[in-house]
Amino acid sequence: MEITIKTDSGDATSEVGRKLGSLISSNINHNKTALNKIAIALYGGLGAGKTTFVQGFARGLGVPENYYITSPTYNIINEYPATIPSNINNDSIINKNIGNQNIDTSKKQGKYLDTLTLYHLDLYRIGSPDELEYIGFDDVVASDKSVIIIEWADIIDSQHKNIIKFDIKIRIEIDHHFNRVISFIPYGLDSLNLLNQFAV
Repeated sequence: MEITIKTDSGDATSEVGRKLGSLISSNINHNKTALNKIAIALYGGLGAGKTTFVQGFARGLGVPENYYITSPTYNIINEYPATIPSNINNDSIINKNIGNQNIDTSKKQGKYLDTLTLYHLDLYRIGSPDELEYIGFDDVVASDKSVIIIEWADIIDSQHKNIIKFDIKIRIEIDHHFNRVISFIPYGLDSLNLLNQFAV
């Protein structure tokens, strides 16, 4: 199964990302997925709109607005806290420090806020899969309650397929009208169910 969506602006591309991020957050919140972490491969040439997509995705997932989402071309890995409402009801005031933000969860309909981590990787400057060991890639893959999204994942596909199992592969291409054509391919039943909701 493959889902394809066409967008005609950066805002529309960001909105598609936001919708997917929000759907993943909601599924984790309501235990609709057996995945305790999700790995996404993101493909597309320079200027295709990968970072724009991730910016929307991060907001949908629950990364606070005060975090600027940029492509980690030089850092290789950017890490962001994301907040998701929990199913546990509580009327008392509970404070959590998330990143540099103190959030009063009593204002969030009396529910706790749970956290997960968004890891955004850009492997464009990685020359060999062996270099992944030196950037802490194994720690990222082993992390619990996380969402990993990797730009330029081709190097893993072609040379080191067993280092990470992707749940969703996304390809962004530009057509002859300069629209973005975004294709989603699920791997596994949970990812298929997730994208079935996304397609509605």
